[in-house]
Amino acid sequence: MDLVISGIGMITSVGRDAANSCASIRAGLSRPRQIDYFEVIDEDTEEGVPCIGYPIRGYSEGFNLVGLWTRLGKGCLRELAERSRLPDRSAVDFWQRTAMIAVTPYVNDNRFLSEGNETPDLIKEAYVYPLHQDLGLPIPVANLHAVCMGHAGTAAAVILAERLTTSSTTERVIVLAVDSYLDTLTLEWLANHGRLKTSAHPTGLTPGEAGACFLLETLAACKARKAPLLAEVESVSLEKEPNHLFSDQINRGTGLSRSVLETLSQAAVTLPFLGDLISDHNGEEWRANELAGARLRLHDKVHPESPLVLPCSCLGEVGAASGAVGMCLAARAFTRKYSKGDRTLILMSSERGDVGAACLKRAS
Repeated sequence: MDLVISGIGMITSVGRDAANSCASIRAGLSRPRQIDYFEVIDEDTEEGVPCIGYPIRGYSEGFNLVGLWTRLGKGCLRELAERSRLPDRSAVDFWQRTAMIAVTPYVNDNRFLSEGNETPDLIKEAYVYPLHQDLGLPIPVANLHAVCMGHAGTAAAVILAERLTTSSTTERVIVLAVDSYLDTLTLEWLANHGRLKTSAHPTGLTPGEAGACFLLETLAACKARKAPLLAEVESVSLEKEPNHLFSDQINRGTGLSRSVLETLSQAAVTLPFLGDLISDHNGEEWRANELAGARLRLHDKVHPESPLVLPCSCLGEVGAASGAVGMCLAARAFTRKYSKGDRTLILMSSERGDVGAACLKRAS
C-alpha cells in the first residue's frame, strides 16, 4: 500500500491536540465527570445518580450531534493544517488534488431514531458539505466522502483512500473521524440495551467523545512537499462478524481474527507479530469475548508479549472516532520512539459486525 501518514490531529477529554492527548493516554491519565443531565440507578440506594462519562470540558458544552461533530472536526483539522504545514486556500492546485473522508456512526441506526431509509448522502448534506464550506478550502465537492460504519469506518476510509489515490489525480486524503456517546439520544439507547457501566453493571461502557484525523499521502507526494513522514500504512483489511452485539450470539472473534490475518498477510510481516496492539475494547463483555477469542485464534500469529493498548481506559467509548484515535496513537508512538516494535496493529470492531485491522510501520 503506497500510503503514508504525514500529519495528525486530535481533540479528546485529556488533550486539545494530538501531542497532549497521546502523552496523556500513554501516562494513563483520565478525566471522568458526572453527566448531570442523565441519571442511572445506584445499586445501593436505588436512587437516580448522574452517569459517569468523559466529556471534553470547556469545549463541547452546548453542542450536540452534527453541531458537535463539526466543532470537533474543525478543531482537529486546524491542528492538522498547522502541524503538517499545509498551504492556505490560495494553493488551489494542492487542494484540487486532495480528498476528505468523514467517518461517522451508522446512519441507519435506532441510536438516532433512524427511520431506516437514510443514506451517507444525508450525512454529506447535514455535516460534510457545511464543514467543507466553513473550512473554505478549495477541495472539490466531488472529493468529499462519508463512511458511516462506526468503529470500523476508519479501516473502510483507508481502503477508499487507497482506491482514490491509485485511480484518480488525488494525491492525498484527509480522514476525519468524530463521535460522541454523550448526547441524550445515545445515552438513552445505551441504557435501553443495558450497555452503560453502573454500580450494578460493572461490565458496561463509560461514554466519551473525541475527534481525530490524519493525512494520508502517496509517498511521492509527501516527499515532493518535504512533509514529515510519521508512519507508513502497510495494509488494511475489512471483514464481517456475523455474531455481532445485536445478533444475540456469542462473539468469538472470528471476523476480527480473519481481518488481522489478512492484514498481516498483506504486510508480509514476520510471524509471530510482535508490536503494539491498539484495540477499541471498551469494557463490555461482548467485546472482551471478541478480543479474547481473536487472540486465541491468533496464538501462533501474534506474539503473547505484544502490548495491548486500550485508549478507552482514558477516553471512554468514543465510537466512530476510535479507529482514527488508534491510528494517531500509533503514528505518535513511532515519532516519539516508545512503540514496542517497528509495526503496530490497530483493531476496530463495530457493534453491527463490521470489523477491521490496520498495520502501520515506522517510517524508514
